[in-house]
Amino acid sequence: MSDGYTLAPCPGPRARPHPLPFIRIILTVALFLGLAVCVRVALAAEKVKIAVNDLDAFGVSESLALSASDLLRTELFKTGFFHVTERNQMNKILAEQTFQLSGATDDDVIAVGKLLAVEWMAMGSINKLGNTLVMNVRLVDVEEARVKAAETVNANGEEGIQSAIKLLVDKIAANVPLRGKVVKIKGKEIIVSLGRQDGVRPDSVLRIERMGEIYRDPASGRVLGRDRVNVATLRVERTIGDSLSATSIIEENSAVRVDDIVLIGGSRSAPAPVSAAPMRAEVQREQSVPAAPPPAVQQVRPGHERYVRMLRSRRARDVKVAAKTIIRRSLYEPGLLAVVEDELLRGYQQRTGDGHHMDAMAWLCRVLGASGDRRYIGTLEEVQRNTRVRKLKKHSAKALARLRR
Repeated sequence: MSDGYTLAPCPGPRARPHPLPFIRIILTVALFLGLAVCVRVALAAEKVKIAVNDLDAFGVSESLALSASDLLRTELFKTGFFHVTERNQMNKILAEQTFQLSGATDDDVIAVGKLLAVEWMAMGSINKLGNTLVMNVRLVDVEEARVKAAETVNANGEEGIQSAIKLLVDKIAANVPLRGKVVKIKGKEIIVSLGRQDGVRPDSVLRIERMGEIYRDPASGRVLGRDRVNVATLRVERTIGDSLSATSIIEENSAVRVDDIVLIGGSRSAPAPVSAAPMRAEVQREQSVPAAPPPAVQQVRPGHERYVRMLRSRRARDVKVAAKTIIRRSLYEPGLLAVVEDELLRGYQQRTGDGHHMDAMAWLCRVLGASGDRRYIGTLEEVQRNTRVRKLKKHSAKALARLRR
């Protein structure tokens, strides 16, 4: 019987939104970020493909030689300039071809390099002379069929091997030209995959090369070498972010093609500007500090000139490697410290927006702090007082505290 009231249906449990749309959003964002990272990596400077043959052991155990070889691979990889073939992959390919590298000639090494699809082969030995371990490493250019570089370092016993190999890799990496690619041709404008993070700036000069004719010994057929053809010389008109630049052709010997290899100079020094080229207004606005000739260098010890070149290269990665080496080897000589001070004062106020640059400036502060030379207290006080970069302010404060102790 009805009493005049109607009963409303009891509400069920509150419906929850289905999680699938949120999952789709998260996956979409992750995919976008992943693609962005992939594009950045793809457009970064090209790495040199290298394989490291196990070092020959003379007067030391095979296990020590193998450990040193693995350290060499690891340190080469950590530079960021090399794509290093893993030992297992290398041994597997050689085993399939029944090839042994022990006692191999340069011709054999070149053949193995082509088999492994690498550009460079590293090989050498570790020798014991008294209490000193001597490591010799040669780099063979597979395409050009010639030794690219040969370096030697000494280690004070087994405990000094890691530091010695780091120094060896610093020497090797200093001779590696940075490479990019032509990614697009837009009329007279050529877009290349080298940018600010690679030390490129407006008016820098780049070059395009291709591998040319192979030359063989007429009698034996042995490969003697190979030409590198200079395709074109480019001038950087503007940088497009960290990894791209727009360039124009200064000189063209052959038609430029997409995927051509672009090189920065012959080493990892900063690209030289075109001295005769007038600076455009937009280029002048990009440079916060006008270019000036470097100050005179005090005398440095023989063999340390390369650290001066690295410190003055205007390339953050070079500056950091030089600073770390100075600290690791305690190279606190007046000539090097003067260059460190010059580069710190020149660069700490540059508004580049580049975290790598400020990281390099922080390492220069650490060098002055670790030197124990109280003459640099005023320099560090200036940096700490004027910089607006939190990281640089922190490291200059720590360096000051070390000098004031």
